[in-house]
Amino acid sequence: MPTATTTMATATVSTSDKLLYKPTSKSSLTTEATLQSLYNRAARAFLHRDVAITFTLLSAAFALLPPPLAPSPDPLDVHRRKWDILRITLETTVFSSTPDLVDLPQPLRESLLLSPQSFISNLYARSLTLFTPSSLTAETRK
Repeated sequence: MPTATTTMATATVSTSDKLLYKPTSKSSLTTEATLQSLYNRAARAFLHRDVAITFTLLSAAFALLPPPLAPSPDPLDVHRRKWDILRITLETTVFSSTPDLVDLPQPLRESLLLSPQSFISNLYARSLTLFTPSSLTAETRK
């Protein structure tokens, strides 16, 4: 008498596999590619201690990085973190060193006038603004 056998394959999906899948739109993919290109250039400029170029690239990137719409992660979340870390690193490096004021962009010159406590509070407030979902900020205005 013939017997039937069934082979069952179970697929395991790791957490990292789930995190890699991100449904994105075409414009989001373009923004992500632009941000990655800018980041590579900004990181290189930072390593070469070119503060002016790094600051210019940071400004361009933050113009493309709005706060998230909702508390759940979005495709730009990774970029927000990378850019915020680079911004904090640049500004704290400038603040703690004795830079040539002539070559510094105006916003960085202004941050040198702050007390250390005000400087850190300013960094924190800007990071909070970058990562706070716009849906939450709209609710607090009501």
